Amino acid sequence: MLNTNSPFDRPWPHDLDAELTVLGDCLNSPEALEQAIGLLAPADFYCSEIRAAWESVLALHRLGTNLDLVTLADHLKGRDLPDGVPLATLITALERSILPSNVAAHAAIVKRDADRRRLLKLSYETAQAAQAGHDLPTLAAYLRDACDALAHSNNGKSPELLTGEQWAALPAPQHLWLVEGIVACGAITVIAGAPETAKSFFVWDMARSATLGTDFLGQFHTSQSVWLIVDEENPADEIRRRSLRLSLGSTRISHMASIAVNRPEGEAQLRAMISRYHPTGVVLDSFTMTFLGDANKQEEVAPYFKALRRLQAIQTPPPAFVVVDHSRKLSAHNMLNRPDQLLPGSFVKKAAIDLFFFLRQAISPARSFRVTQDKARLGGHRIPDFAFRLTDHDEQTFLEWLGEPQTEADEKENACKQHIILHLRNTGGEDCSSNIIHAVRSEGYSELTIKRALTSLTLATDIDRIGKSIATRYRLRSNTLLQDQINTQNYGDELRDLGL
Repeated sequence: MLNTNSPFDRPWPHDLDAELTVLGDCLNSPEALEQAIGLLAPADFYCSEIRAAWESVLALHRLGTNLDLVTLADHLKGRDLPDGVPLATLITALERSILPSNVAAHAAIVKRDADRRRLLKLSYETAQAAQAGHDLPTLAAYLRDACDALAHSNNGKSPELLTGEQWAALPAPQHLWLVEGIVACGAITVIAGAPETAKSFFVWDMARSATLGTDFLGQFHTSQSVWLIVDEENPADEIRRRSLRLSLGSTRISHMASIAVNRPEGEAQLRAMISRYHPTGVVLDSFTMTFLGDANKQEEVAPYFKALRRLQAIQTPPPAFVVVDHSRKLSAHNMLNRPDQLLPGSFVKKAAIDLFFFLRQAISPARSFRVTQDKARLGGHRIPDFAFRLTDHDEQTFLEWLGEPQTEADEKENACKQHIILHLRNTGGEDCSSNIIHAVRSEGYSELTIKRALTSLTLATDIDRIGKSIATRYRLRSNTLLQDQINTQNYGDELRDLGL
């Protein structure tokens, strides 16, 4: 049974799969048992059944009894536990066990969640004491005693409390980039976009460049590495065709037609491939086809990314995962959503990833696409928007770097943006969509161009979109935006009239 008595609006941090796997590893391997005993105490387990089983494991170990499924089940029966430990729980633990054992990594996951539960409990109890009216010296003494107790329950390790200056003085972590700024060892990158935005070509060409150790798109440095592509999106014949067109060479490609990473059997399949080929980069194309469940339910999405984190723990350096994902379906009412809103599903998906890139079709030239980075957890470095296009030569497909091309259509859209911003500034920084379209159309722009310009401004977070349909309003992020974005040479008269 799981302990759901949490004072927060969500369950206590825990990973049931990791707890079961630790128990199964110990049942299968005496070496794993010796390792885990030095790492975990019964209180570290969240599930009461597994905690009771672990207490029996420790008792049998002290008695010198060989541990297996039969001896553990017999010892549990003799303890007359109120809830008991079903034999099915122990059998499930054995099924989750991985050989050769990686118990240290699994135990680290259990320990990490246990430490988080202790710290959350301490913070909650401190808040309760403060609300009860205790003064600062009393709270400080309470915290010292609580930290000492926490250190005792954590094998002598006390949580280290640092000041802001101490945190700032810590050296920045060094990330091993497989593709500079896009993919790093131990990180999860999501490449999302609407259908027909060359997501697969983008990711496959990136894997090819990293396999060869050549610069991706001629711009992003790569570390020569081993890559595995798990393609569940395309039929086998299309995979063969793309392999030929992209000259993928030694990049390994898997097509299993059915794999659910968020289920134990799917995780085991992927684990077996990683253990065999030891890739440093793994592509999952796509999330929809490698996930079984409802992408809008937190409890179903979370196991997918927890499985990826567990798989990253089975080798050093940990593999990078690149997940190809589809954006939300667009309509006339939500076409102006920002990239972070275009990533579908539970907020868990957004919270679990390290880097997020969104691909969309560019206005021109033909077969060109723009890439926007919306999340950069590693070091905070963001890549400016860039563009690429697909070109065919001698029956091969190439991705060609375009940078930020300024075509005639781009220049017209940029000029339209300036008129929109001027209009919003003239109306106090906010106006409805119908008024904006009416005002800017008088400057010679079509309604489609105006809507595209509004989309671009919203994606760039220069303006906020409020409401839906005919009630949609747009608001400038800052009244100083004009000074940054308006070309004063072309709009000098308007700026002087506004007193800027």
